[in-house]
Amino acid sequence: MSLKGLARLMGSGGRWVTFQQTASLSAASLLAGLLLGCEPQAGSIQPPQAGAGDGKVVIRITEEPYYQQEKMNRKMKALEDYLEKSGEIDVEYVPAINYAHSHQLLLSGKVDLLWAGSLGVAQVEEQDKDNLIQPLAVEKPSFVNVLLVSKQASSALKQSLKEKNPLRSLKRKRVLFGSRSSGSSFLTPLLEMKDQGVALSDLKSCAYEPHHGHRADYFASSRDYDFAFMPGQAEDPLRLVSPSAQADVEVAWLSEPKRNYSVLVSEGNSSPQRDQALKAIQSALTAMDLSSGSGSGELLKVMGVAGFDLPADDVYLEQNRRISELSSELSGRESCLDIDAPAG
Repeated sequence: MSLKGLARLMGSGGRWVTFQQTASLSAASLLAGLLLGCEPQAGSIQPPQAGAGDGKVVIRITEEPYYQQEKMNRKMKALEDYLEKSGEIDVEYVPAINYAHSHQLLLSGKVDLLWAGSLGVAQVEEQDKDNLIQPLAVEKPSFVNVLLVSKQASSALKQSLKEKNPLRSLKRKRVLFGSRSSGSSFLTPLLEMKDQGVALSDLKSCAYEPHHGHRADYFASSRDYDFAFMPGQAEDPLRLVSPSAQADVEVAWLSEPKRNYSVLVSEGNSSPQRDQALKAIQSALTAMDLSSGSGSGELLKVMGVAGFDLPADDVYLEQNRRISELSSELSGRESCLDIDAPAG
């Protein structure tokens, strides 16, 4: 049975995979921890296949490059070890050069799975002309947008953050975002701002710093910006802010918890063995529990999520639709580079 035969469609333009219990799907891996500047040898990536003579299915995973390579390697190794316990599977991590490369690895069928943020999901779906890409699992609603402010900020500024629409405090202020290609630290903050009546052009100035840790450290050590956006978890908003930076910054505002990350699967290269592996992976992901004594709780902390659900959430579909629309709206147009500081 192909993955498409197992998929059920939900919502306008939303494609969600829910594997039937009767489907023969078993093990596999997930995710690849992309690492910036780590480029695979040209021509070295072949389509996923069964293990050579050992009866195991090889599942290849990649991830958008959010962190330094060493950290991503640790994350992927822990995930590989966990997923390989779910069946006769060999999980292979394929580092990606950048966000676009990670997307193409999945779209071309050179990997089976992609760990992607909300913007990456929207971009992959837009490029998926043959409808071969499906969500395998989605993050539980625990992701939050975190707005940082200096502990030395004026009392008047801090007071304005207690208003009904606190993000209006960003008007005519200097704001530090993540990568322009990031849903977690640029696109979703823009949507939150939009919902409170603030546009990018309302800011005095803004800039991008792709590396989460560097952004927090720079914001804490300089006075070049009034605010900085960070991704976080509801139970640990400052998880990506170093202890040294935490001494100088505080949380100015938190969004409501939402979903951000998804594990996407390619329908290409389908086979009964591969389908069994993917079923096993989906089951292993959704079984992970922060309070679990089996070790999955610690793995979730390493991965920066609270767990996974099956992909059947209309709210998540709507969020991805809005992100896709905003991304298209901004494409080649408005950015921090286009903002002129108002006179005075």
